[in-house]
Amino acid sequence: MTAAILFDFDGTIIDTEWPVYESIRLEFERAGREFPLSAWQAIVGTDGDLDWLGELQRTLGDAFDAEAIQTRRRAARDTMLHAQGLRSGVLDLLDGARERSLGLAVASSSPRSWVEHHLHRIELAHHFHAVRTLDDVERVKPAPDLFFAAAEALGVESSNCVAIEDSPHGATAAREAGARVIVVPNRITAGGDFRAAHLVADSLAAPEVRTFLGW
Repeated sequence: MTAAILFDFDGTIIDTEWPVYESIRLEFERAGREFPLSAWQAIVGTDGDLDWLGELQRTLGDAFDAEAIQTRRRAARDTMLHAQGLRSGVLDLLDGARERSLGLAVASSSPRSWVEHHLHRIELAHHFHAVRTLDDVERVKPAPDLFFAAAEALGVESSNCVAIEDSPHGATAAREAGARVIVVPNRITAGGDFRAAHLVADSLAAPEVRTFLGW
């Protein structure tokens, strides 16, 4: 029996990943460089450190101004991010889980400050009984720790949970935790290796998602 649903945040509930990538890509474009999507795909779903700012410094030399770049990039990111709505089917799935008295938690490799800020901004924070982020565990995805922590916070076994993910790293982490895994790729993660998933769907609104959940 499913006791809870554990949601990834970035790229799963709302597409934060594209605005972050695109804002960095635009800075590389200004410097006459390319920033390949593959570089970003490699760290999606983890807390992987990609030293893109250092690469720009090596490119620009004396013309490098970290403060100006970051200010401009964050403004571009936030403009794109605030234009994003929830990913299709998210709200219906949350409502369906609440109707069935299932636990709901977020398990994210991002910082708590980022996740909680955006959950409140998009008015979803009240749906979740727990939020677990990189601030709560020693290892983030693809390690299973976040899913174990989220399930523990809900008082359930992770093996009795369904995890909703968008990335290969996230799917691997959830599978390692014993959860059943639904992956809905986005424009960053599309084409990834999702062998760890039990179901890959185009949208959380797809009929096969409810069939998988037994709803």
